[in-house]
Amino acid sequence: MASNMVIQIITIVLVVILLAIYVVAMPIAKRKQLQRQKDNFDQFIASLKVGDHVVMQDGITGELTQVTEDDVKIKIAANVVIRVKKMAIMTKE
Repeated sequence: MASNMVIQIITIVLVVILLAIYVVAMPIAKRKQLQRQKDNFDQFIASLKVGDHVVMQDGITGELTQVTEDDVKIKIAANVVIRVKKMAIMTKE
């Protein structure tokens, strides 16, 4: 009877320890991953230059004609240039 109770207590303690590890470790790992993604995106945005062919989040493609600190101008057709925020650019072609 006593050994049965000891086994139950040990099981409960182990479950609590595993839950505590999960609750602590997961947010730390997620925070590191999000920071890596942010750093990669910041490097991508900083690398944009005039002449790059880019794709925006909504699928519009074009060539960068002007790059400022927050905005870019993109030529999407002959005589059609739009100004958008850098954050709207998804990738380079």
